[in-house]
Amino acid sequence: MKASFQTSFPDEKFWEAYQQLWSNSKHRSPFQVRHFIYFLANRYRNKLCIYQCFREGTLIGAAFFKKDKGSYTFLSEVKSDHNYFVLDQSCSSTELEFFFQQFFQEIKKRQWAFTLNNQPSWEEYMAPFIDAGEKSGLFWNNAPYSVCPTLKETSGQSLFERFNQSRELRYRVNRMKNQQEATFEVFREDEDLEEWVEAFCRLHILRWENTTSPSRYIDPEQRSFLLNCLSAWIADRVLVRFSVKIGDGTRVGFVICLIQNDTLIHHTTAYDDAYRKYSPGKALLHFIGEWMAEAALKNLDFGQGNEKYKYEFTNTEPILNRIFISSPLKLPFILKAKISRSIRDNEKLRKFFRERIKPLTQKVRS
Repeated sequence: MKASFQTSFPDEKFWEAYQQLWSNSKHRSPFQVRHFIYFLANRYRNKLCIYQCFREGTLIGAAFFKKDKGSYTFLSEVKSDHNYFVLDQSCSSTELEFFFQQFFQEIKKRQWAFTLNNQPSWEEYMAPFIDAGEKSGLFWNNAPYSVCPTLKETSGQSLFERFNQSRELRYRVNRMKNQQEATFEVFREDEDLEEWVEAFCRLHILRWENTTSPSRYIDPEQRSFLLNCLSAWIADRVLVRFSVKIGDGTRVGFVICLIQNDTLIHHTTAYDDAYRKYSPGKALLHFIGEWMAEAALKNLDFGQGNEKYKYEFTNTEPILNRIFISSPLKLPFILKAKISRSIRDNEKLRKFFRERIKPLTQKVRS
């Protein structure tokens, strides 16, 4: 077996091997799927770093990173809810140990630093990863970072029945249909994609203007980036777009979802604040549940973050970790990591950073 980092953009042979690897992986994350990760790798090719592992010439493990302010982060970080190492499901425990041990040895040799956000603590490969990290001799800091509230059911039908038992969800659907002549839409291909994305971004901008967290889609480049991400996910057959349209043809609610095995990830939303009293998001949720029953998807992952609305409809709270890795000699990085963890562990510090420091930083950047 051989494992190493590559900092150049790979050739087509690699991408063919990676497609096979992703198809054979247990997790089949939409945030690591071929066309999406290829788009990101090409976009950040001057900052790109790929860790890859081969067994007798066959690619059995890979992870994509980009350099950001002196350390490496997952490439998918720019548009993901959780970030994965991609591993062939046939990997033995010995091969997993080798994969992660070599990962840390290469980091030590190159004296690099890594900030790995949104690591899925629930996945089996995390145990050998953590074990190798703790034994590596590198600075290693692993702590809870966020959550992915999730509704887990025994089948898609039982998930829909759970939603259908909610009087509020049924009321929201009926009210929109009766008072706004609403129809619900679902798209798997590129039907009406550009107009759909423009409307999504317009509502997202309006929703977050005059707040401490204005929409990133104010920037035309970010709107183009979103369109390219959706196009890539469509090419890989993992995207599902949901929307609700009122009688005059205006779309007033949007949800971007992604499929991961038997799970639907409720990735990004936007709605028209003028229709807040109708709760288009909750009406869409009922429709999404109905669609999931037909598609035999039994879990609904509401994505990274602990927003209050998610807990009305979920029954588990999987933890996402943040992991800092570096040489023990990289003191500025280590100090930054410890400060970051202190802020994360202290509610008062988090509030101060969120309400005072973050808005000031955004103002300076703008």
